[in-house]
Amino acid sequence: MELISDLNYCTDSLRRLVYETIAHTRALRLYHAVRCFQEPPPDSKFICYSCSSEREDPRSLSVLGECGHTTCKSCIERCQLHERCLLEGCSGTVHEYRIIKWTDLCHSKWHTPTDKLAKYGGSKFTAVIDLLEDTEKVPANDQVLLFIQFPELMEAASKALESASIPHTVIQPGDRTPTSKISEFQNGKESVKSKVLILNLGDVTASGL
Repeated sequence: MELISDLNYCTDSLRRLVYETIAHTRALRLYHAVRCFQEPPPDSKFICYSCSSEREDPRSLSVLGECGHTTCKSCIERCQLHERCLLEGCSGTVHEYRIIKWTDLCHSKWHTPTDKLAKYGGSKFTAVIDLLEDTEKVPANDQVLLFIQFPELMEAASKALESASIPHTVIQPGDRTPTSKISEFQNGKESVKSKVLILNLGDVTASGL
């Protein structure tokens, strides 16, 4: 019985490591895809992973938020119909609210970004900053929880808030002192009171907040 228990524990540990590896691989792929859209390398070409078509202009492409694969407009429609990425071997699910369109990002090659887009790193971060700075929608004394799915994007969000001079706290997955940071955030014990608490959506720390 002890051997069976040990084997079950090892199996669960390996399964958890596999899930974590897949999640980090997808997050890194998403990050690179977004950065490539924002700052395309010289003579870069963009590929639809679903149909393997190659194109120089990315304006018809989108990025699947869960797996990070880029797809063309026609393949996006097929992905949405099947509710999954159509690349062989990829099990990433596809939902409309998790599709990142080219137009959602800051693209210096095909149009001139506004100062705010360039400063904060894209339209989504700019929208968050605009919302936080609008005291009619978010009163000055209110605090905000910002949940981000991928750990790699938490740092980008932190840099955007820092550029806007908005005090904030970041709790990365695996942080050794999450409880004390949450307590300081809630009770205003920090030297500079944080307006925003950035949490990873899949981390246990975010549960119940």
